[in-house]
Formats: sequence, structure tokens, C-alpha cells
Amino acid sequence: MQRRPPSGPDDGCIMPANADQADFDDDGFGDACDDDIDDDGVLNDSDSCDFTPIGATVQPDGTLRSDADGDCDVDLFDFGILQHEFTGPVHP
Repeated sequence: MQRRPPSGPDDGCIMPANADQADFDDDGFGDACDDDIDDDGVLNDSDSCDFTPIGATVQPDGTLRSDADGDCDVDLFDFGILQHEFTGPVHP
């Protein structure tokens, strides 16, 4: 992908077009030409989770360490999985 330093309202993309000027990680390079769309240090081609929260600690493959079910989101379902691992099944 071709990139150039951003300037003004330009998103830094030469090609491909980035009509809506989307820039998830706010690094000045439009998502269409950003090699690391979420700025987690894992290039998009190797990133299992393209849109991890900015500043989150990720594994070498781009997944979140606490994402037990692999859906690229840390939520109560992940907490339930971890709880089960440490304490066994929850009985109502």
C-alpha cells in the first residue's frame, strides 16, 4: 500500500481510496492504507483481531490476552469461562 505523511484533512492514503476518511487509531493514516489499523504493533496481515481497543495489550497474533472465547472482545462470557477454569461449574 502506498502511504505518505498526513497533512491537513488528507488521510495519508494515495491508493486505495478512503472516501469516508476512516482512521480507527487516529494516527493520521486512513484505514484503507494503514498497515496496522488498530496500532497494536501487529500488522494487519498477521492480526487476528483488527480492531482491538487502542492501548490494549495484545498477544503476538493480535488477540487480547483475556479473550477466552476468541471473539476479539473481552466481555462477561470470557469472565464466565475463566471463572469455570478456576472454580469449576457454577451451580444455580
